[in-house]
Amino acid sequence: SAGSLCGLAGLEEVMRAGTVTTLEDAFPIRTGLASSRDRERVINCSVEPLSAEDLPMVIKGLQRLSLTEGITASVEPSGLHLIRGHNEPQITRSLAMLSEMMGGAKMIQVGPRYVTYKETVAEETAERCRAVSENKENSLFMTAAPLGEALSLQIESGEIAADGDALARTNILVNDHGWDKPLASKVWAFGPDHSGANLLVDGTRGKVGGMENIKDFAVSSFAWSTKEGALCGGELRSVCFTIVDVVMASNATRRGSGQLIPTARRAMTAAQYSSRPRVVEPVLLIHVLFPLQAQETVRSAVSSRRGTILHSPPPAGSQAYEPR
Repeated sequence: SAGSLCGLAGLEEVMRAGTVTTLEDAFPIRTGLASSRDRERVINCSVEPLSAEDLPMVIKGLQRLSLTEGITASVEPSGLHLIRGHNEPQITRSLAMLSEMMGGAKMIQVGPRYVTYKETVAEETAERCRAVSENKENSLFMTAAPLGEALSLQIESGEIAADGDALARTNILVNDHGWDKPLASKVWAFGPDHSGANLLVDGTRGKVGGMENIKDFAVSSFAWSTKEGALCGGELRSVCFTIVDVVMASNATRRGSGQLIPTARRAMTAAQYSSRPRVVEPVLLIHVLFPLQAQETVRSAVSSRRGTILHSPPPAGSQAYEPR
């Protein structure tokens, strides 16, 4: 019947867009918001209540916004609440909604916005880097190399994943990216967070026995190194660390985590420094349509944000201009 209003309760944990059905084998409808949710969140902003009594309300509001607006919220070691979004309009909209939930903008204090920088390398390590454990009985030799943009995008899109089929992953690395099969079949870890576009590879090619004894320690160090890079403590992107040789103590008690994790960390740090490390900044590509007479205004606005205009010729007979 027309004019009816339907209300559903109990959907607090469902995102703003979703499929509600009673069929267990129903195929969910893919929403238009999925593409924006899949992009990385690169705009950061801190939020804290002016009064400590309002902290539970802020936490509840951030949890609700993470479900409805696609932002992420985390608590820094200092106790500051940090929100991350895809772009500035999303952060602005989320802060306005949070202020409304809190009863006014005077209830919260908002910090400056900043973007997330990442670290990478520009070339392969010329010579293998060696790190020696504190007890002088263990040595790790490592190299670092760029992973390649195409492979990095495949990992970030989920086409190549840590929990995916190992044989299919090996075939993609060999056939699409030219890897040697022995190396492609020895990918130990993705990082950070088991899903980032960085790889740890066992490149000893079977020349060193007992590599399974140090795998967990190397993976732990790899997770640490990709989460906190050597240059400025930022996350790494598009870096492949390869263990090329290992000297291990014969006594298992002399090659524990306390010896090998810091050693592997130093080896990865040295490999990163030896591979022309770089800091990369996120870039947003946009298309703008405007009249030809507004070129100078648009150029000035883009330049004020350190942007670059990639010229595209206007269509024949059109008075509109559409650069990137």
